[in-house]
Amino acid sequence: MSSKREPGEYNCYERAGDEEEMFVLLGRDRHAGALVRLWAEMREREGEDPMVVAEARECAERMEAQARELGKPVMNLDSVVMFATTLRQEKEQAAVVPQTLPDAPANSYGLAVGEIVMVGHGGPAKLTRIFPDNNEQEALRGHVNVQFPRGTGPVTVEAVQVRRAMPEEVEQYRLAGGRL
Repeated sequence: MSSKREPGEYNCYERAGDEEEMFVLLGRDRHAGALVRLWAEMREREGEDPMVVAEARECAERMEAQARELGKPVMNLDSVVMFATTLRQEKEQAAVVPQTLPDAPANSYGLAVGEIVMVGHGGPAKLTRIFPDNNEQEALRGHVNVQFPRGTGPVTVEAVQVRRAMPEEVEQYRLAGGRL
C-alpha cells in the first residue's frame, strides 16, 4: 500500500532531500495509473530493484481502480505511448489540416470531428463524433465515434484509445479507401 495514511515500503517522500523537487499523482487522476506503469517499465529496464517495480505496478492497479470507481475512463499504457509519439510529430501534424465542423466539440487532446485518428491497434479512422464528458447518457461520456475506411458504420470507443494520426497514417487511411 502507498497512501497518505500508510506509505509503501519504498516511500519516496521519506527518501527525498529537503530541497528535492517532487510531483504527486493521485488515484482519482485518470492518467495516473498509466504514468506509474510507464515509470515502472522504464525503471525495470534500467535494472531497478524488482520489489520497487512490483510495488509501483500494484500502486498503478489501485489508482486505476479508484479512478474507475469515480466513473472516470482510465488511460492505458498504450494510449500514453501513442500520445507521446504524437507530441514529437506536432509540427508535422500542423501541415495536416482536419476537416473540422464549425461547432464541433474538441476533446482534451485537441482532436476534432473530421480528423483522421488512430484507434488503439485498430488502425486509422475518421473521427465522426465526440461525446462530451457531461453527456446525458453516462455510457457515452468520454467516448467518441470513428469510421474506419470501408466500414459499415460508426464504432464507439473510449476517447483515451484515440490519438491524432501521423501523416503516413493519414495516407494509409486514404489508400485503404477512406475519404478525407
